[in-house]
Amino acid sequence: MTHREMLQHVRGELVRKMEGLQDALKQTATRMKDESFRMADFVDQAAAEHDRSVELSMRGREREQIREIHETILCIDQGRFGVCRRCGKVIPPARLLLAPMSRLCTTCKQQLELDSRTGYSAADDRVDRYAC
Repeated sequence: MTHREMLQHVRGELVRKMEGLQDALKQTATRMKDESFRMADFVDQAAAEHDRSVELSMRGREREQIREIHETILCIDQGRFGVCRRCGKVIPPARLLLAPMSRLCTTCKQQLELDSRTGYSAADDRVDRYAC
């Protein structure tokens, strides 16, 4: 697979995933608008409200994922996809195929995780989560 084919493949997969997440958000919003929570039993009403709260929390995480996917698609379109934000080296294509929203090479990701576990947090070592 050429680099261009890999980019087209990754971009296509990301677009499909983003569209699926957006559809799920729309369906949830439509369903919640149509639902009536007028229940006589307070226990049933509380359970329904809890379920609604859990679902909204899940949809919030999906909105975050949509934002990450959108940023990755922009990076692809602008030719900035696949470069480690910490060391500037090219991220191996195998990593990008497995985790296309990766902003760090494996070495830098491992180091960042180690630093976070040990409490190290130099301001100039931080990586913008959404930057390409």
